[in-house]
Amino acid sequence: MEHSIWYIELCDKIDALTSEFTEKETKKYQINWLKKLLDKLDYFQESCSDCVELKNSMDNLLIDLELIKNDPNHSTDQYFTSINNLYQHLKTSHKVVVSRHYVHLGIIAGVIIGLIITFVFKDLIPGTMKYGFNTSIIIGFATGFYLDKKATSEYRMLV
Repeated sequence: MEHSIWYIELCDKIDALTSEFTEKETKKYQINWLKKLLDKLDYFQESCSDCVELKNSMDNLLIDLELIKNDPNHSTDQYFTSINNLYQHLKTSHKVVVSRHYVHLGIIAGVIIGLIITFVFKDLIPGTMKYGFNTSIIIGFATGFYLDKKATSEYRMLV
């Protein structure tokens, strides 16, 4: 996907602001996560008015990041609130998910269904103890893997 000029310039500004950050500070202030969210914001802003508003509020985020850079004791509440609001909007409005989200859900569902099948049918169907649980987990994993691939193809995956 082609990135807009806005996204490229914003990433350059973030890189300039965070060039002196240590690896620990980069993780602490979630710089890579922020760039991934901005990538999705850039993609969805053409069809969503809320994304346009969030895009316009990113200047405040840069100001907060600059204040944090200049004064490490500066409150980070507004900065992290802005990142969280951006993620919540993308998650609820555009169904953006993190990597392997559906695989994890599929495995959990497979374990639960496998336990139910195993204990309900263990006396009725021979081999249920041996194969019921494993089969359910494999089906859950396969379903989750398929849904993750679908989310990736629809550009809804934060990779």
